[in-house]
Amino acid sequence: AQGNGNGNGVGVAGGGNGAGHGRLAGQVAIVTGADSGIGQATAIAFAQEGADVAITYHHDQKGAEKTRAAV
Repeated sequence: AQGNGNGNGVGVAGGGNGAGHGRLAGQVAIVTGADSGIGQATAIAFAQEGADVAITYHHDQKGAEKTRAAV
């Protein structure tokens, strides 16, 4: 994830770690608030199912980096 200089950020990661069944292969998911909680879990789950995932976050760059690493 990369910040835009004002505390907000967008990151893109793809493919997941192959732990899912590929139900979202070839799909793109945009997950807001993916730096923690439900947003983070959703981004990880979508990536595990094969989606390319774009994430946004507001303040928690460290949490967003953790999500990016997981997807």
